[in-house]
Amino acid sequence: MSIVPVPGSIGAPAGITPIGVGNLNATAQPNTIYLGMRTSLLYSNNLNLQASGQQVRGMMLQVSPYLNANYTSQKLVAQAFYNLNFVARSNDGGTNNKNNTYQNLGAAANWKVNEDHFHVLAAANLFATNTNPFLASSYTPGAQTFNVSQYSDLTLAPNLFGRIDGDGRWNTRYVARYVDPGNNISSSVSQSLMGDVRSDFSRRYVGLSAKANYYNINYDNGYGYHGGDADLLAWLLPTRTFRIGAGAGYAQSDVLFNDQGQNSGWGPAASVEWVPDDRTSFRAYWANRYFGNTGNAQARHVASNWTFGLNYYNGVTNGNNPYAGAGYGGYGGYGAYGASSGAMMGAQTGATGTTPGSSLFTNPVAQGLANRNLLFGNTAGNSVSSGLFGTNPGYGANFLNSPVLFVDNLTASIGYVGTRLGVLATVFMNKQTTAVPFIGGSFNDLDQYGGSLGVSYRLDSVSSMNAGYRQTDSNSTSINSFARLNQLLASWDYRFTPRAVWSIGARLQHQSGTGTTVQYDEAAVFTYVDFRF
Repeated sequence: MSIVPVPGSIGAPAGITPIGVGNLNATAQPNTIYLGMRTSLLYSNNLNLQASGQQVRGMMLQVSPYLNANYTSQKLVAQAFYNLNFVARSNDGGTNNKNNTYQNLGAAANWKVNEDHFHVLAAANLFATNTNPFLASSYTPGAQTFNVSQYSDLTLAPNLFGRIDGDGRWNTRYVARYVDPGNNISSSVSQSLMGDVRSDFSRRYVGLSAKANYYNINYDNGYGYHGGDADLLAWLLPTRTFRIGAGAGYAQSDVLFNDQGQNSGWGPAASVEWVPDDRTSFRAYWANRYFGNTGNAQARHVASNWTFGLNYYNGVTNGNNPYAGAGYGGYGGYGAYGASSGAMMGAQTGATGTTPGSSLFTNPVAQGLANRNLLFGNTAGNSVSSGLFGTNPGYGANFLNSPVLFVDNLTASIGYVGTRLGVLATVFMNKQTTAVPFIGGSFNDLDQYGGSLGVSYRLDSVSSMNAGYRQTDSNSTSINSFARLNQLLASWDYRFTPRAVWSIGARLQHQSGTGTTVQYDEAAVFTYVDFRF
């Protein structure tokens, strides 16, 4: 049972999205800081996303000042984004809830105390999200008034590492993480001590690796548990770019039992790695734990105009896991730790990886206008523009309210950037089942799957046309409910000064389903201005 992954180690490929990748407001310019303001005005025929017969027409004004900072030096790499989103509605539909304020923050730092041996990594996330996928979900939390939670996620991870015997390496790290899903759902504090070591793989045909992980997790309702796991693998290296390992692993938990009543046991483990060059890589890991199979896989390829990425995880995780496999975290759903610290750890320990589709955001064509987040998402700085078509697929934040979850999730994307055309297609699957329910827990399962397609065409040096479509299906057999959320968006953007962008567009939203699902339709037109001081 591995509640927290071991990025950068053999058998646990890294390459998770650093906070800010794909974020217009964190475009890789070192040592920059600036203020900005987004103002959006939207007219909707169903302002509060209510069911048929309860709709109200009206306008929604969003005012969002934001701050972005990037800093790079020999000792410190850091980036941060913060915005305060004030929402005002012209019609509350009798809910007495016209105005709302949401905060969104994304920050990550890698302090290289000693360049070759000791780093301290930190990450923070604060964002608004839907809490129940069967209520009135939306990609814009501000568009509806009753189904919104403020999610907080903080991580601190000192990391001690080094090299032995050629390219052999060792790592030890301590990870402390605090997660609060909001809406009176139990928060948690987790602590993990992890380590891994491997022999030199560059000059020999055989090698050895070992990794271990101990964790302790406590919830604010008094529930707590601890456990650990370890793997020892022998490796065969037929070429410099391909290696395969096999061995055995052990896992233990004081709360997770299998059908035979066991809470510990041994089992086989295996891993494979193929890295032919710096543009292509594939890594996969599998282990048979006493409670079942667990594993992960990562693939990436970057060509001249194309990018492809895949992340897969199957196993057990801490219940407070935002957006597992659905675009946030992406690999096991480990939130801030996976989304920032994990990637930087992987980079410093020699693991390779990239964000699926990340080259889209380093290409001037794809990052030239403010609406890129409408199509391609922006988690770290979920702003007015990204909120219109951001990464939230209607996922219920900790919907199962379970301290331990069985999860099976996958994200895959393929992107193309040409001289004028940019395209990004993404699919995801996220299955969760309660492994250890809280007393009084009401839901036992949540399966979600879906995809998105975004297209952007540059008309000239200052304007572009854009369109995007997303669909997310949510299903829970324990409450006999199914929901399907669809959104279609189109916009025209015009950069009228180097610091300001104006956009006009329209969107359609439709949610249908059975059971407890709120079914609604919405058609809206919007305009916004993004200005940087």
